[in-house]
Amino acid sequence: MNLKNADGEFHMETFPSQDAMAWETQGPVYDRTSEILGESDRGITFYRKMLMDQIHVVQQGEEPMALVHNDEANKIIEFVTTEWRGGEE
Repeated sequence: MNLKNADGEFHMETFPSQDAMAWETQGPVYDRTSEILGESDRGITFYRKMLMDQIHVVQQGEEPMALVHNDEANKIIEFVTTEWRGGEE
């Protein structure tokens, strides 16, 4: 699928091109070491801690959680998607 126009810029005609533009044009990674999270951000805090814990597990030479070695059990989950309802593609 072509995500960019002839000038090399993202066109905004499809969801994939919009998503790609959002992913690729975010700019530098934000330094979050000084941010102050509140109680409503508990999920973010938990997720970041889990990621750091799993990074340390791998650094120690161990395997991270949820790693699946069995090829039969390690399949991509296919989801049914909705059909395009927004005019011409």
